[in-house]
Amino acid sequence: MLREIKHMLPSSFTINNMIKTNGIIINHYKYSDTSVIIKIFSEEEGLISSIIKGAKSQKKKYNSSLIQRLSIVELIYKKNHKSDLVQIIDIKSKDYINNIYFNSNKRIIALFMSEFLSKIIKESGPNKSLYIFIENSIKLINITEKKIISFHLMFMIKITKYLGFYPTIIAPNKSKYFDILNGIFTNIKPNHNYLLSGHQMKCWILLLKTEFTKFDELNFSQSESKATLKNLNLFYKLHVDNYRKLKSDYILDLLEY
Repeated sequence: MLREIKHMLPSSFTINNMIKTNGIIINHYKYSDTSVIIKIFSEEEGLISSIIKGAKSQKKKYNSSLIQRLSIVELIYKKNHKSDLVQIIDIKSKDYINNIYFNSNKRIIALFMSEFLSKIIKESGPNKSLYIFIENSIKLINITEKKIISFHLMFMIKITKYLGFYPTIIAPNKSKYFDILNGIFTNIKPNHNYLLSGHQMKCWILLLKTEFTKFDELNFSQSESKATLKNLNLFYKLHVDNYRKLKSDYILDLLEY
């Protein structure tokens, strides 16, 4: 009966501190020998956290694949005014991400994206356009059969549209520099060292001009990818409070070019 009632509920609602929404598993951390804390970016409420008790036990309530990083889920949870942790009433897979963790390159990109998202999504509160972009990006990496070695770079630059600091693209091919601090192309050399020029700026322009779904057309070499990632990390460090180099950067060296 409870299952039938849940099926009849609308795709999202809020009733007496109980909320139904779609969500993306951003990350999970060990809480005890048998339980984990999961961070979910929800469509209706933004970032939320909850304890999944018994997640590592043999009698676990939910399948482990359900709380894998970047899983897209549908959940019902209840707010607790005495704690920042919400109580999950029900959680199920919305879109089964079946290809990411069975492909080595996709798995590497997914682990990187998980840590990256955990660094940039810090505030509670809804941001539906950001949510939709991330969900569509996960679906894209799941179904694509294209070469994905530059997917993370494209994801990092395109998501800035929804974070509020997408670079201003005015006459980039006629400019001598890209000012990383101010996010603009210019012919006047900035009075600081946060700038790109020459080949590194050409890679930056290509990243900005290429459509997201055509990420496979970038064809960056491994050295170009590393340099571009370094520049992207600097861009984020200058525009996102307390942004630090990601620990998972090193696993990108394992990508098969």
